[in-house]
Amino acid sequence: MKKIIYVPGKNPKPPAAQHRQQLFRCLLQGVQRIDPEIADDIEATDSFTLVAWNRYFYDAVIGIAQIKPWVDQLLEQQTFPESDIAAVRSVKYRLARLLYQIGDHL
Repeated sequence: MKKIIYVPGKNPKPPAAQHRQQLFRCLLQGVQRIDPEIADDIEATDSFTLVAWNRYFYDAVIGIAQIKPWVDQLLEQQTFPESDIAAVRSVKYRLARLLYQIGDHL
């Protein structure tokens, strides 16, 4: 299995181990909804890596309690707003996805 490397965006984040745990929960649950076998492979191979640079750039971290309720709320959702569905079906998103898939095969 290939590695999944996640580089978070701007703003301070929780301590790296806690942040990775929440990101991994989201990744696994999202993949589980589409392909449970791949989700099991990702979990079994520990193929998810977090590049936790934010602490060094911002010289700050936030408590996990600041993000965990939002993560829990996201993971409890069974349906999603039509605007979210439209966004992932957009030409821009599909093109980006295609480019990532091409990169995965190189």
